[in-house]
Amino acid sequence: MIIIFIIVAVALIFFLDFIIKSKRGKFWIGLLLSVIAIAGIIYKNNQEINNRATLNGQINTLKTANISLDSKIDLYSDLFKSMDNELYSIRHSYDSLSKVYNLLVKETSDIGSKTISKLNHTNLRIDQIGRSKGVRQISDLQKKIMISILSQFPNTHISVDFVLGDNETANFAREIGNIFLESGWKLKDNAVTGHLYIGGHIYKGINITAIINDPEYEKVSVLKQAFSTACIKIRYKENKDQNYKAPFQIIVGVIE
Repeated sequence: MIIIFIIVAVALIFFLDFIIKSKRGKFWIGLLLSVIAIAGIIYKNNQEINNRATLNGQINTLKTANISLDSKIDLYSDLFKSMDNELYSIRHSYDSLSKVYNLLVKETSDIGSKTISKLNHTNLRIDQIGRSKGVRQISDLQKKIMISILSQFPNTHISVDFVLGDNETANFAREIGNIFLESGWKLKDNAVTGHLYIGGHIYKGINITAIINDPEYEKVSVLKQAFSTACIKIRYKENKDQNYKAPFQIIVGVIE
């Protein structure tokens, strides 16, 4: 801008000099400089106008972007509100389901307790009746319970023996052996066998021996669970004897 003023000043000096001295050469030089000065002013003004237009365009672009950003913020805000409502609904549903679940657990526990109590009572009555008649029995419900537990580990090896000399003991032992066969367990020699036990020891009830160094020993908990869940009393012990041909041995003794 200063340069333009300088040019205009020089042009005025030439014009004044022309007026004073009337020299035509200086007149044309002054006129040329004036035209250049005017063109420079016009160019400068146009440049400022263009810059101002560009700036206004950028401002309008920023305003448009800001409006778009505000719209997106409003959209996300609505989305977050909707998600909050859904989360509240899910939380409410979860609380309701938790209450139902706890109620079902309580009712199931009560039913289980009543079933075990009833089973104990039934087993006691069967045992009392059996004792009065000299015959032991396992109810159908007890068999189903034992089979449902034992069948989880089929092909497990076990021996079922009984004390010779008592038909009731032999029949009771065979009844127990059949439960293991129906559960998919493998009986030693594929049969329930009787033995004479010499030495003054008389076996009574159901006696179970587990060989603790046998690979199948880990299933002992299932074996014990089957009898305990069915409310059948057993005598249990563990042994390291390698002479056993099965990891578990059941000896059915005389009625107690």
